[in-house]
Amino acid sequence: MSTTELIHVSAALDALQKKLQGLKDRADSLVVSDQSGCIAAKNLKLDIQAYMKAVKFETGPEIEIKKGELRQLQEQEKMLLAPAEAMLEVSESKRKTWENEERRKAEEEQRRINEENARQARIKADNDKREAERIAKETKAERVNEIRRMLRYGEIGKREAARLLKEAGADEEAAKANAAAQAEETAAAAPVVQVKPNIPTVAGTVSRQNWKWRWRSESELIDAFKKGLADRKYIQGNEVEIGRAVRDFKDKKKAEDLIPGIEVWAE
Repeated sequence: MSTTELIHVSAALDALQKKLQGLKDRADSLVVSDQSGCIAAKNLKLDIQAYMKAVKFETGPEIEIKKGELRQLQEQEKMLLAPAEAMLEVSESKRKTWENEERRKAEEEQRRINEENARQARIKADNDKREAERIAKETKAERVNEIRRMLRYGEIGKREAARLLKEAGADEEAAKANAAAQAEETAAAAPVVQVKPNIPTVAGTVSRQNWKWRWRSESELIDAFKKGLADRKYIQGNEVEIGRAVRDFKDKKKAEDLIPGIEVWAE
């Protein structure tokens, strides 16, 4: 698209266009190797700037008219979009409210399942521990009876019997300790499941939560840091680090526990 298709060429603009070629010729032939060349360059600068000022003076009114037309078009567009934007805001609010409720239900079900898994794991750990302790006790009793029989029939002396009885007691204690350790491992190995919210997907739309936060008490964070209960980076990085942490955690309780003094929510 040429200039004449965008801007109405007045007589004044036409005259300026004719001067432009003279300016171009002077610029092409300009050689600055001495004072006279420097003076010629400075005079050329003044003439080019005068040309640019004259062009802006001639085109300015027409540009302002176009700007006014653009503003009118933008206002019309805004009026046309306003009802749709209002409908979108209402419908999105309804959708997000339902989706957040689905997420809450999924989290509640996930917590219930994991708590039940942990409970069952603890029951199994306790049962296994009791069984291991019973076996250890029976094993010790059998060993003690065997040692006493050997002593009675003279197969071993009293000192040897005392040593073997001591070993039998140590073996029982070791078995009980192993049982306790195994019980802890069994309880800690409870399966952890993740329940996803039942939110349908539609191409072109995204269902995600925007995690946000605000101060409840900035002094609470500072006090927690002084007591060693908060990370230094949340003090140094302040709101930037806090915002990044909240978005990374995606967990209200975790964020509020690790960064005292803030309130977290998701939209």
